[in-house]
Amino acid sequence: MCPLCILVMVLCLQFGGPCNAIHVVELWNLQVEFGEPAILPCNGSAYLEEEGTVQWEAMGEDVAILRGGELREGDRFMGRIRLPSEEKVREGDWSVVLQSAMFSDLDIYECILEGRKTLSTVWLTVTAPQVERSLVVPVGDTAILSCYIEISRSESQNELQVWWTKDGNIIITGQTRGLVTDDTVFLPEDFSRLSILCSTKEKCNLHINPTSMRDNGEYHCLYKAKDSDEPRLGFPESITLTVLETIPTDETTTENPLDPVLVHLEDPTQPITVMTESQPMEAFEEVVTSFPDEVMTESQPVEAFEEVVTSFPDEVMTESQPVEAIKEWVTSFPDEALFEGTEETSLQWDTLPWIRIGLIAGVLLVTAMVLCILGALRKI
Repeated sequence: MCPLCILVMVLCLQFGGPCNAIHVVELWNLQVEFGEPAILPCNGSAYLEEEGTVQWEAMGEDVAILRGGELREGDRFMGRIRLPSEEKVREGDWSVVLQSAMFSDLDIYECILEGRKTLSTVWLTVTAPQVERSLVVPVGDTAILSCYIEISRSESQNELQVWWTKDGNIIITGQTRGLVTDDTVFLPEDFSRLSILCSTKEKCNLHINPTSMRDNGEYHCLYKAKDSDEPRLGFPESITLTVLETIPTDETTTENPLDPVLVHLEDPTQPITVMTESQPMEAFEEVVTSFPDEVMTESQPVEAFEEVVTSFPDEVMTESQPVEAIKEWVTSFPDEALFEGTEETSLQWDTLPWIRIGLIAGVLLVTAMVLCILGALRKI
């Protein structure tokens, strides 16, 4: 055997013919999910000196033909083949990309140079995609139920029949013509709500628009490629649809805590409106302008309020004690004597100066609240 090996090596070095006849065929096992692109590899970098046609075949059927940098697609793969960049093709990358893989693409693909030298063999399988078997939608929304159909290349889609059942009862049937279906709906109330739409020849979805509460149930998709075939279940075998009823919420108006609060004194003709934080400067200006003999600017808030408070002869309220001052005004009224049993119990309630007391209490209340607001705004 050794002399024979030496003889073959000498012939290869001298003529090159026997050596060129020996080459390695790349074998690939490729698996992709339905709808995903499939890359069929073919490395021809060792054959760049051999000018010729590169042809992809699937069991004798043309997939793609690359000649002189131009691509020609097979009839069944029209619009679905893509090549690498021109630079990679010149470097010998003769791979092709099969876009939107379908179940019927399952086959053995071969990359052949000049119709006689096989460079690559790819066994392609297409798996079913991940599909939710339980669908939940609000009432009134659109529900789309997916159905994937496995048909062979020899089966014509023009004879494909698809129908959907709900809880064992047929609700709609469709006869496909290309990607268009002639639908037959069984219930009159579903005429405008149910339809079968096919995005590819192997995917036909049920559309329910709008959904209603009676659409709750278990759905099945069945199909057959021709009349003589037995019905087959699509993928997934079943889908459970749950329609949720929306509960309307009561539109109740709530009181805005920043709205003005109206405070009434004993005299109903003397209302006082206490403003909230939403209008601090306006409230400040109202308090100041309510005393015609006093003028206060924003630069002197504390002095102006001291003047307002000290305008009452018998009481003094400082900036740091607005609440204590109010308490003192309230507790200074002679109604305390009613609980002590003194001689002042003979005073009659109707002789008290209620209007003056109410006005004083109201002014002090407004003064205290505005001081709090200015303190919160860090203006004092």
